[in-house]
Amino acid sequence: MAKTKYPQPTTGYAANGGVVMLGESNPVSGLNSVSCNRPKNNAILATQGDLPTDASDARTPTVVSVSLFEGSLPLFSCSADMAIQGQSTANDQRKGYSLKFRNADTQSKLSVQIGDWLPVTKLDVKSYPLDRTYSRDTFCAWLWRTLRRSHDFPGGSICPQSVMSSAQAVNNGMQGGALFSTDGFIVSHVHNGAFMGLYVLRTTGDTPDYLMDTTNPNHIMIQPNHAGNIWSTSFDSTQWAISSPDIAGYDDYDDISNTAPDVDAKCARLIQWFLNVNAGTVNMRATSYQYINLDSWIDYILMCEIVGSCDSITNNFQLCTWNGSVWYLCAYDMDETIGVITKGDRPTNDPAGMELIMDYLGSGAAQSNIFRLFYKYYTPEIRAAWRKLRDSGVVASKTFDRRLNEIVQTVSPSAFADDLAASPKSTADLSNFTTAGTSSMPYMMDWLQKRIAWLDVKWGYSG
Repeated sequence: MAKTKYPQPTTGYAANGGVVMLGESNPVSGLNSVSCNRPKNNAILATQGDLPTDASDARTPTVVSVSLFEGSLPLFSCSADMAIQGQSTANDQRKGYSLKFRNADTQSKLSVQIGDWLPVTKLDVKSYPLDRTYSRDTFCAWLWRTLRRSHDFPGGSICPQSVMSSAQAVNNGMQGGALFSTDGFIVSHVHNGAFMGLYVLRTTGDTPDYLMDTTNPNHIMIQPNHAGNIWSTSFDSTQWAISSPDIAGYDDYDDISNTAPDVDAKCARLIQWFLNVNAGTVNMRATSYQYINLDSWIDYILMCEIVGSCDSITNNFQLCTWNGSVWYLCAYDMDETIGVITKGDRPTNDPAGMELIMDYLGSGAAQSNIFRLFYKYYTPEIRAAWRKLRDSGVVASKTFDRRLNEIVQTVSPSAFADDLAASPKSTADLSNFTTAGTSSMPYMMDWLQKRIAWLDVKWGYSG
């Protein structure tokens, strides 16, 4: 099959007609990497070409021209493969998209670094139909990173110190930009000259952002796929997407018990330990250091409790280990938070009425909630962590309000109005997932303030 020919980009030209890319003597043909500042205001993503329509597993892409602007200032331009992205949104009216960047001259992948992110060859354009403030996922990922980085060294590095130290010979152990999660910013998406709406240009949570060496069999990164019984039965690789290590011929959710038995065994070891703890045959407090980084798991629980992340017990996280034995938990995909819930998943989305999120034993997936074990055996540690975060101001209404404002104030109020006019809120989404009014800053700030107050009472904090 002949390779796709990537044409020269047709968006993002400067007044002199030149493509806006920086290079030696500015030759576009010599570039396989570009960098630009992160837009601070009025970010515009311009695409030109045919929108993709394939929502099947194949996700056949189209070839488009892509430019990122800050207002009228072009930051970079290139060609890209554009495909429909996401699971639940793939068939929605407001679809998300993936962009894989290409240099039209070399036909090679183009590496793009935006601000302090690590260089990437692909980004997602997230639609977030349930959150028309476009802030929840970005805010929650920031909150999780903030909780993780609040620890003294080396805990604040998020990953083990050994991972940082291994790079000392190459770059003095500098691993700036690694998110161990995702990050994004709001953009006005203009396609073929027409305003499509507001979206979030977001990193994909690829292995480099987790400092994974995919050639190292001990660097394992796995993510569940809406799997309801992952914590109540032995490890089944068909319920997980394995991003690292590289496995020859692997596709997501393949059975790896024969193709990668060593990786399968390392994953199974963790799940079996939880099963044994739950059965009462293993002492969790005495053995946890052999299996988990406790701070990592407690921080994940705290994040979920603060933002009411009900879809995070058997979904929306990455399990990571860098030595094949001790596992860390990393938050992922958190747009169903701060009052947005799947109706029926909890009796209410009220910040007090929801009670504890991760100590819940309800129907379906929650029946296999191993996070309840942490409340059974580590409640003193959870309360101590909460007190430290509250005393330091890491968790505080004014801290959260400031961060939410930073996220949305990069976009003008008129752009939000244009977005709602271009694509009104879905009545189906309101009836199935949330209640009216959740897509507003006052609602979110009020919800978080009340949630913090409820957790203060629950965990005995008085300031």
